[in-house]
Amino acid sequence: MVMIVISELEMAVGSESTIKIYDREKGKCTKTITGHSGLIRDLLLMEDEITLFSGSDDKTIMMWNIYTATCLKTFKGHNHSANKIILFQPNILCSASDDSNIKFWDISKGTCIHTLTKHKGWVIWVAVIQDGSLVSVGSDKNVKFWKGKLLKEF
Repeated sequence: MVMIVISELEMAVGSESTIKIYDREKGKCTKTITGHSGLIRDLLLMEDEITLFSGSDDKTIMMWNIYTATCLKTFKGHNHSANKIILFQPNILCSASDDSNIKFWDISKGTCIHTLTKHKGWVIWVAVIQDGSLVSVGSDKNVKFWKGKLLKEF
């Protein structure tokens, strides 16, 4: 189960293959978003507080409008679970997967534009650090720092 705060009044919870939007004050589910066929591993809310990304065991990342509960795009390309999703740059999403890959996605096109493949096991976590480079943690017990030529110029 994963959870993200949407606003002072709402939160989203990914459980099994659905995302439920809750009224935080009342503690009640106000909306259920369906579309994934596997366990939801991560949620990422954009600054607009309308666009939500979800990563799943079904090997996809989905982009949602949380107010209309509609899927705007489905990002396909991982061969296993999408474990962690982050915003790498303003129009570039980054995802870590059990397929040992880190993928970069053009949000507006919904396509993979670059893949990093140096881990030898699941990629559990990715984060952008202060200098704009990327750090990843894998089940191979390695922490990798990606910068310079290792990161494609976007």
